[in-house]
Formats: sequence, C-alpha cells, structure tokens
Amino acid sequence: MTQQINLIDPLLLPPTRRLTARRVVAAWAAGALLVLSHLAWERNALRQALVADTADAGEAPATPDLTLAAGDAGLQRRITQREALRRMLQRSGPAMPNGAALLSQVMAALPESMWLTQIDIAGAQSIRIAGGATDPAALANFADRLARIPALRGVPIEAIRIEPQEAAADNDANAAAHVAHHRFVLGSAQAAGEEIR
Repeated sequence: MTQQINLIDPLLLPPTRRLTARRVVAAWAAGALLVLSHLAWERNALRQALVADTADAGEAPATPDLTLAAGDAGLQRRITQREALRRMLQRSGPAMPNGAALLSQVMAALPESMWLTQIDIAGAQSIRIAGGATDPAALANFADRLARIPALRGVPIEAIRIEPQEAAADNDANAAAHVAHHRFVLGSAQAAGEEIR
C-alpha cells in the first residue's frame, strides 16, 4: 500500500520554521554591516570637515617636535587630525559656563525684593532673565551684580521690558498676587533682538 499525502488540509502539512539560525545570523550580519558603514561615513565626514577647516584657516597642519618613524604614519595622521579639531573647537567661541554654577551665581546676585520666573541661556553672549520685583529700583542693583559674575563679564545686560502689575483682589488664592509688583525681562543685546521678533 502506498502512502498518501494530504495536501488539502494545511494542518497536516509539515510546519515551516520562520526563525532559523541562518536567518538570525544573516540579520545580525546585516545590522553589523549597517553600523560599520555608518561609522565609515561619519569618519569620512569628520575628515572632510577637518580638511575644509584647515584649508579655510590657511594654516599648515601643526607638526609635533617628535620625529616619528616611517611606520608611524597613521599615528602622525591622527595627531594632525586631532590638532586641527582642537584648533577648530578653539575658534568656535568661548565655551558655555557650567549651567548649575551660573544659576547659583545668578541666584546669589538676586536682591530680596525680587524673584525669578525664567532664565534662558542660549550661548555665552545671550542670556534672558524674567521675573518680578516689588521694588523696580532693585533692577539696577541686580544688573550691576550680574555684571560682576565672571561668566557674564562683557555681556551687556539691559532691561527689555518692565510692566507694573496691580494688587489682586482678596478672593484670589495666590498670596503673591496680592502685592503690587513689576514684571521684568532683563537680557543681553542678542536676547533683546530675539524678544522683539
């Protein structure tokens, strides 16, 4: 008697294995190839940026005083690239101060009749400070204290906006709103230009 195979009912067909070891290895190899190709592309982009920056600056690549053997050409090339990268970073401008340290210095400069609601630091030369004051004359004192902070030296800070606020009614739940005060915005010249827009 010959064996008969039922090809009509799919439950009786032999199961197909979708997740095989070959497919897992192929997927892993494809992912590794993708990551390595992205790494090569990033290195090439960095190399081109460094070459363009060195050409724009018109500088000859810095060579260290050490004389390297002919077999160390790769090391010499890496040293030259890192020197060019260092020069490019130095020309990009002053580094941003530590945000936490700057915030603590700004808070230390704050007079007791003032409070802050917002501080925006967009760069080494752009700062915007918003808040309120019960005594608007304290703004000048606060601006003078800000000028003495080392990270803000040379940044001209001026009043962008000062708006008087009336005392609120007694049925308001916010106790701070019961006091007549002034809302203010102080900032550098760059922040003032951004405020107007």
